[in-house]
Amino acid sequence: QAEYLGRHWAERGMRFDRFLASPDRPSDLQTLIAARTGEGSSLAVDGALTSIFGERSGIQMRLALGGTAPLLTRLSGFPIAGDVRVDSTVSGDLSTPTIDLAAGPARLAAAGVAMDGVRVAVRIVGKSIEVREFAATLLGGSATGRGRLDFEREVYEAELHADQVDLGRLVPALAGKLTADVRLRGPMNGRSAKADLDATLRLDHQGPLPRQVRARGSVELDGRTIRTDELTLSASGASARLRGNADLSRGRLALSLNGSAEDPGRLLPALQGMRGLSISCAVRGPAARPTASGTISMRSISVGPLKIT
Repeated sequence: QAEYLGRHWAERGMRFDRFLASPDRPSDLQTLIAARTGEGSSLAVDGALTSIFGERSGIQMRLALGGTAPLLTRLSGFPIAGDVRVDSTVSGDLSTPTIDLAAGPARLAAAGVAMDGVRVAVRIVGKSIEVREFAATLLGGSATGRGRLDFEREVYEAELHADQVDLGRLVPALAGKLTADVRLRGPMNGRSAKADLDATLRLDHQGPLPRQVRARGSVELDGRTIRTDELTLSASGASARLRGNADLSRGRLALSLNGSAEDPGRLLPALQGMRGLSISCAVRGPAARPTASGTISMRSISVGPLKIT
């Protein structure tokens, strides 16, 4: 039986094949080979325990696990499928060893989205888990990332990259290719978090929406308040900058929006003839019925032969 981070599991049918201590180093368990097969899974261990009766016992072992999808499902809480193999090395001081894990390929489904070919490399040292590499196929594109969980400080950080992801498989109106970089960080209790975003969506079809939309900026969650210092959207030569906060507990908004477009007709055909459009707006009050105030200006507007500046 084993326990890790409050999760328990048991294995039956374990067989230990050989223990070997050399005559010149009787305190070292030079070779340990164990194997377990059954229910489509297997486990093999090969390594050594050093100075097992001394003050600083050490370990150097290699583990190979096959058919681990059921075990990983129990540990993670996510449905995991596939012929998943886990290779691991355990080294260093026996009380605080360094554990390196490489797992894959797996199929993972979460929130209605499936990822195939999932591979992950993890290093565990004490109360810190470092995801050194993550890679998967996602919605026709790819996703990669890395991150760290620090259970002593109870904080996390992660960096994710998506390339050529087809959002149209989730939302047909957004059929196109998404490329995005996201950085997340915050405490594990979930009471606050910060995300830095840089994403570009290139739509495949003609229509009322711009062919390319880019979002850049940062969003911060502090308790029940969502805040952004600057979130910028740009498309077809137009840009909009959003600042402010939304208080979810009180249901109130305090936002400012500033936008500009040299040729707004590129964004919306109904605005053909306008040049140098500028918008400044403040949104305040209850989220259900906010109050908006601001100014709209333009350098010129043409309607047929008439031009106004």
